[in-house]
Formats: sequence, C-alpha cells, structure tokens
Amino acid sequence: MSSTLRVMPCTINDDITVNGKRLGPMDSQILQDGDIIEFEENALAANIRCLYRKKHVFRCPKSSAMFDVIQTAGQGGFGLVYRCREKHANRAIAIKEAQADVREDMKTRYSQEAHVLRKLWRAADKARRSSGFGGEPQIVRIRDHWISNKLGMSYIAMDLAVGDLFYLTPMLPRDKPVTAPSQARLTENQIASAATDIFNGLTFIHNQKLVHCDIKPNNFLLYDPIDEFTGMRRVEPFHGTPGYLPPEVASPFHVYTTAVDVWAAGLTIYYLFTGISPFKSARADQVQELAYAGDHWQRLETAEGVSAEAVAFLRGCIETDWSKRFTSDDARSHPWIMLPPWLNESLNSTSGSYSPPFAFEDLFGSFNAPAQAFLEEVEDPCPAPAQKRAREQVSDSQPEAGDEKRARN
Repeated sequence: MSSTLRVMPCTINDDITVNGKRLGPMDSQILQDGDIIEFEENALAANIRCLYRKKHVFRCPKSSAMFDVIQTAGQGGFGLVYRCREKHANRAIAIKEAQADVREDMKTRYSQEAHVLRKLWRAADKARRSSGFGGEPQIVRIRDHWISNKLGMSYIAMDLAVGDLFYLTPMLPRDKPVTAPSQARLTENQIASAATDIFNGLTFIHNQKLVHCDIKPNNFLLYDPIDEFTGMRRVEPFHGTPGYLPPEVASPFHVYTTAVDVWAAGLTIYYLFTGISPFKSARADQVQELAYAGDHWQRLETAEGVSAEAVAFLRGCIETDWSKRFTSDDARSHPWIMLPPWLNESLNSTSGSYSPPFAFEDLFGSFNAPAQAFLEEVEDPCPAPAQKRAREQVSDSQPEAGDEKRARN
C-alpha cells in the first residue's frame, strides 16, 4: 500500500500512545502495519486500544489468532469464502463468512454449521478412542470459529481446499460419443478411490443421524489428502441443486432421507465417468420422466473403459425408487469398491504380481473452488419425511455458476 496514515493528538487533553510511546501535543507519527494505538480521552475517562493494519485481516477474539486475507475465494447465497494465511502457523486457511443463526431466545447468535461439524468430529474422536477406529470421517475440521454479534456474522476457519470434483473433470459434449474415462482425467481406478472416500464420509454422517442434502461434484473438496463437507443448513422442499435432486423430493410428502444423498452421490460418480450431469438442471419433478427414458444408462453402458461392475454400482445408487436404493453402507460395501478394478486386473494377471493403487491426492493441481454443503438432523437414519426447513436464501437454490456455464444442451 503506497498511502500513509499519520496520527496526532487532537487536543491537549488527549493522550495517544503508539506501541507504548506517548505522543506530545504537537507530535505526529506515521503508522506502520501492526502498530498498536491507544487513545485516552481524559474528559470522558475513555480508553480505546486498537491495532492498525494496512490490509484486511481477521482476528479470532477467543484465540487471538490473526488471519491475513489474501483474496476472496468465492461467494454465494451462503456468504463469502476468503483465502487467508494464518500468521502464527504460516498455513493456508479458508474463512467462511456467513449470517449467524439466532437462538430461540432471539437474543444470542450462534453457528449451526460449526455446531454440527464439531458434533461430527466429537463422534469421530470418540470412535477412535473406544474402538480403535483409525480412518478419517472425510469431513473438514474447524481450525477456529467466532461470532461477531455487532455484525451478526459467523466466521469459520478451516483448511484451504485445492479444488473440487467438479473442476477436476472436464464437461464433455452431450452430442458426442463418450469414451470415458479416456477423454476425462480420471481412470476407473481413480473414480473407485474417490467413490470410497465419498461413501465413507456419507456413511459416517448417516450413522450420526444426519442427512447431507446438497451432494454434487462441487461439494466434494480436494485436500491433501481428500476431505469433504463444509457448511450445513436445514432443508425445505426442493432444497438442493437442480439436476441432483431425486424424484421423491417432488412427492407430496417431500421425502428427504439418507437415500437423497446416495442418489446425488451416484450422479456425482456418473459425472466423473462421463463428464456430464445426466439430468442437467432438471427439477425433482422432472427427473422421474427423464430417468425412465434411460438415455443416461445407454450412454454409460456404451462408453469405453467403464466396467460392468461400475454400471451395476451406479444402478444401485441411481435407483428411482428410494426404498430400493442403496444405502451409503451398501454402496461402500459393493464389490466395485471392495474389490476395485486395479485389484481385479492384478489378480487376473499372469505375472502374479501387481502394482499398488495410485494416490488420489497425486491428481491435485492448483485448484481453488469454494464449496458449500448442507446437513439436516433427522430422528432416524431410516427413510422418513423431513420436517426441517431452510432459510429463504437456501431454499431457492439455483444451479451454481459453474454448473450452468459448463452444461451442454
């Protein structure tokens, strides 16, 4: 910043100190980034202490952690996401700024998102202690969190993702033959690895009696290693992203269950194979007709390099009858995931030896795409109509800019 700021007392009764040094009545000082200024107004017995910064920073009141804002990473109906650097730890951090929730007393503010994420991690840590569970729940961990009552905003600091599944896979023209995955970046082995992470994460949150109601490629964040899920909100009818809503949410009962997540996760994996979203921006009440037409299955089954096991797996996930659809546990226990293609090929080889599976993290490039996810508490993980409702800015969810921009007619 080329401009400078000079501070000096206004009256003889005012005391000003900069970094502990008192300024005289006629003194002035050019401020530098990080200077601490104290104002003492003798007549009013007021004492104000502030920190001068030349750039946008966040400071957590509880931990006193400082975060330098590098740039805005993205924004949406949920708020803003900033790319930041935590000064003390010198690490990349994403800070999500969103409207804080108001408690029932209408006086205090809190973050439902932070509450649910902490609940999930407490459950994960408890599982590790009690049963030796050693895996990651595939959920982003909060690094810091605070509420600004003055602004009515919630701030959540979390690890900065390097991208998401939407930007990892190129959209392919719908009018051309699919040679998946040769034209896409991912092989079937890599997609099976991603599917394992996806359904491990979904199984974990479903076991906590939570439903993730906005599954799509954008909402699976890529870390090193892979992580997923950022925000959450309660749902209302037709909540979610058009093109990823199953037909049952258009029913008179607005059925939101764990099966909603499995449907959308199946479409996400379909997208990884083909580079297309089969139902584009279709509403839930339009999906049934499109699904019965079966064009998406013909496209997948005629694609090069997609195994019969993968197609069978997706048929179980993208089942129009939600009562017959895979559960997340069914999906992660499916032979296609339990015995992935790289192992099938290795066991069938004449050499008797095989190469270890790839590291999915090796695919990551310099991506930067914010994501948003939604969770709803339910009484039981078994299918049942949801009664929770979302706030207005979430209920009218539209396709994300990336979805609309890259869709093909």
